[in-house]
Amino acid sequence: MDLDYKIDISLEYLIELALVCWRVKNENLRSGSLKLNREVEKFLKRNKLKIIDMSKEEYDPGLALEVVHCDNCENNDIKIIDRMITPIITYEDKVVKKGQVIIKSKKEEEK
Repeated sequence: MDLDYKIDISLEYLIELALVCWRVKNENLRSGSLKLNREVEKFLKRNKLKIIDMSKEEYDPGLALEVVHCDNCENNDIKIIDRMITPIITYEDKVVKKGQVIIKSKKEEEK
């Protein structure tokens, strides 16, 4: 049986698959799901999709991120990404889905 053929998959489907993969990984579901997650990540990589998780990184307003909440942030404070709600998804190194984040003041992080 020859399995060397191409399947036409929509980019929208691949983005959704990437989001599911990320959620499974971050919710630490059973160890069996970690193997599944690795396989899905390999599939995404072969299809030129990348999942970018910016958790705990310094927030930069120029990033492909939508801030859904800011805990105790002052305008001039340096901000940290406290939590990714959804990751950034890229296809062929171009952003196809912005991430969503909760940020907080770096001062809060240091307390």
